[in-house]
Amino acid sequence: MAGRGYVDLLRADIMNFANDSEELFNELATIREVKRYADNSPAYAETVAEHCFVMTMYAVELASALQLKKLDMEKVIRLCLYHDICELHMEADYGAVESQDPITRQKKTSHETENICRLTEKYGEWIGALWNEYNAAKTPEARLVKALDKIESNFHIINRGAKYLTPKEAEFTSRNPIASVKKFPALSDFYREWEKVVEREFKAVGHCVEFPVFDKI
Repeated sequence: MAGRGYVDLLRADIMNFANDSEELFNELATIREVKRYADNSPAYAETVAEHCFVMTMYAVELASALQLKKLDMEKVIRLCLYHDICELHMEADYGAVESQDPITRQKKTSHETENICRLTEKYGEWIGALWNEYNAAKTPEARLVKALDKIESNFHIINRGAKYLTPKEAEFTSRNPIASVKKFPALSDFYREWEKVVEREFKAVGHCVEFPVFDKI
């Protein structure tokens, strides 16, 4: 199956799991139970399913606004929806700041890899192919989704309130999207403007983060 994309793999596997679709769909639905920002205030928390859905809407709107006509939007949408499928059955996602710790990062990587191997073996190669494309970030679609994964966290701050962040989290969040955005340059002008919104919200609650950040890194 070398060289075949995940859509082809999905179509090839569809007959294999057609009779077991209830099990697949039930397992996919458990992503609604995996929490993000679980250590923050309940008013700030969300689920991985919410994160993926909101990312998908942002991808569609930004692709239209920025006239990213060369992108395969079906692939973009699939990558947005499935990029965190590796977190199925976790009680909560590892926090972005906590994941910088080498031991925590290793635990996170091990869990995700084991989960993807299990899902791929159980439901078909399309799952592994899709997740690997996102992780490798070699296609323009994957690079866009990688950037949006980080940017959505900033959107979440504005939506739920920067007051819930610790100073360390605020500092990390202000810089977290930059490397991924620079790998998808079409987002750069948008992100420069977006930084101004983040700066305003941080200052309003007393976070002392120096802006602008994007052009200094």
